[in-house]
Amino acid sequence: MKNDNKAKAADYLDLPYTTILRRDDEGDVVGRIQELPGCTAHGATDAEALENLREMQALWIQDCIDSGHAIPRPEPEPLLSGKWVQRVPRSLHGKLAHLAKREGVSLNQLVTSILSQSVAPTAHLNHIVKGGTAGVREITLRAQGNIGNVRPGNTKDEIQNRYVSPPRKKRG
Repeated sequence: MKNDNKAKAADYLDLPYTTILRRDDEGDVVGRIQELPGCTAHGATDAEALENLREMQALWIQDCIDSGHAIPRPEPEPLLSGKWVQRVPRSLHGKLAHLAKREGVSLNQLVTSILSQSVAPTAHLNHIVKGGTAGVREITLRAQGNIGNVRPGNTKDEIQNRYVSPPRKKRG
């Protein structure tokens, strides 16, 4: 029976759970699995946090199996239709329509191409860093293709100092 439980736990570990990493106030990386309440781990680096989280996930799942509790399944990715309504200023609509006509493509083809080029640089990311605004800026900068020589080992502070303008001071 114990071997069956280990096999069952291994099956759950192979499922595509949502892993979220963020930095805490002390600078450590906190990892959590969204679908498994309380399944969190810390590390000094992303890699260490992920390794610790994987161990915690195995213990979390095994504890549920041993105690007879249900184990949540990963959240399915929503099946999107590929359509949405987007309002834009008339001037932008006009510029895009003019560009599409000049290129000999439909407005939908043009916008799809522009969006694809903007999103493609982020396709290599295998997890999303959520948390402070520096993480959001990093992802935004990558999408805009402005990162240049930023490497995975760079800290968010290095990225922010190199590529993000300081916030404007409020008039007092």
